[in-house]
Amino acid sequence: MRNKPLRPRRGPTLALSLALFLLLASVLPLLTLGIISDNASRFVIAQDVTDYNQALVNAQRDYLDVLFQEIESLIINVSGVDEIKTAINDAAASPDEYTRLATHARIGYILSGYSGVKGLVSLDIFTPGEAHYHVGDTLNVQQINRPLMEGLKTTAGNSNSLVTWLGVEDNVNSNSTHKKVITAARLFRVIDVATLQEEPGALLLVNYSVESLYNHFSGLGIGPGAYFIVVDGWQRLVCHPNPANIGSKISSLFLDKLTANSVVIDVDGQEMLVTHTRSTVNGWMIASLIPYKNLTSSADLIRRTMLVVLIV
Repeated sequence: MRNKPLRPRRGPTLALSLALFLLLASVLPLLTLGIISDNASRFVIAQDVTDYNQALVNAQRDYLDVLFQEIESLIINVSGVDEIKTAINDAAASPDEYTRLATHARIGYILSGYSGVKGLVSLDIFTPGEAHYHVGDTLNVQQINRPLMEGLKTTAGNSNSLVTWLGVEDNVNSNSTHKKVITAARLFRVIDVATLQEEPGALLLVNYSVESLYNHFSGLGIGPGAYFIVVDGWQRLVCHPNPANIGSKISSLFLDKLTANSVVIDVDGQEMLVTHTRSTVNGWMIASLIPYKNLTSSADLIRRTMLVVLIV
């Protein structure tokens, strides 16, 4: 019996080839368009969020600048009153009780003009004659941190600025309920009549509440996991979402990464968009930190929609 010749295997039918062609012709353009749209939407959304965030950071800088200017204005106004300057220049002779009371009243009157500055804690003047003028949150000023006060006086004396921003410090008034405060200072200068040399005079300190600044920034609500920080001239945290970190030094490695106004960097193991600027009054840094995934959440929705369309 003769074997039947084997018929060659038939290739894909015309219908199958046509189906594959139509599938590729319809899906590939959609897939390409989807990828391009996804990348473009992510770029545009990220750019818009970055621009908005920069504007928000600038607005908070302006808020702080107004606050800092108010505090500097208070210091300058107190410093410009002749009666106060005469009373605190007591190296040669201590003022009598009437002068003390009148000086306290005068300082209190000036301070009342700044009642709209929410968060002022106290104003203190320490004179060469060891008098202490205090207007503020506590009447019990018997316990003064003298080493700290002398350190602040030295720092203010080394500054060429009319008002020296000392940053976040322990409160020199140990009995105050505000243990950490934002401190600005002015060191008066006097001329020694014997040597005709300029010498340091009274030290004026204005303390502002770190809690007030914390409440302001924590109430802004800029998104899940996002927050603001403020850093003083000594790289110490003035404001942070964790109050326990206030007063601690920020990492120099973190600051070194801020090579532009807005950068995406790793912060504690999370990719964050960091947008920052500096105060025009004292140079302190104000920065917002936003999880980078927040920026692309809208683009993720576009991507999921595109995948559903392709599958259907």
